[in-house]
Amino acid sequence: MVYLIFENYQERPVNILRLPDDDDEESRSLQTALKSRFEFTKDDTPMLVAEVISMMLEFDKKKVENELAARNVFKKKCQTKSNAYYAKWCFYGLKKQSNTVDEGS
Repeated sequence: MVYLIFENYQERPVNILRLPDDDDEESRSLQTALKSRFEFTKDDTPMLVAEVISMMLEFDKKKVENELAARNVFKKKCQTKSNAYYAKWCFYGLKKQSNTVDEGS
């Protein structure tokens, strides 16, 4: 085996063919979509998981959840009985982007 490697050794480098990485482009577009549609907050206001996923239909649900977890937006069940989201899965630390523009300036 060593003899075959030694006999077939060449002094020129082997060219490496790199394919475009689609996952990297998709993760960048996912990040920009999240930034444009949501605000990342530190408060504990719940937002339904189903509502977030319905706003991000063009992306995979697991990828959206993983990206939000990387930004410290975690999914857990709402335990506040006085809340309308009681016993439903919610994201905490996320709210819809407010699209209000001041026209008076």
